[in-house]
Amino acid sequence: MEHFHVDAYNNFLDDKAREMAALVRLAVGKYTKAGTGELKRRIRARTKKTAGMVDRISFAMPRYGVFFHKGVRRGVSANAAGRKENPFLNEVLDEEVPQLTQQLTDFNHEAILNVARIIE
Repeated sequence: MEHFHVDAYNNFLDDKAREMAALVRLAVGKYTKAGTGELKRRIRARTKKTAGMVDRISFAMPRYGVFFHKGVRRGVSANAAGRKENPFLNEVLDEEVPQLTQQLTDFNHEAILNVARIIE
């Protein structure tokens, strides 16, 4: 039973990471149509496991994606007044992380109860 739980947990987080990457790619398009095709294609989410369980979701993108996110472009430096940010990553994280937190709480709550039943 415990092995199934770990697989379900890992599969859930792998799916959630892919879903969040897709949402980030969609969010990029809300800020500009020009020059973001390559950025959209190269945004990836990855999961990392410790002791066989996913414990981290990270996003990878080309370096210029960070500059795009911060509103830096030709003629507009990172320190420029009036620089308009394109918070495509923050939008998705602000929306998805609270839901993910609740789902992980539910998963872990169930796992703790299962362990407590085994110990009894």
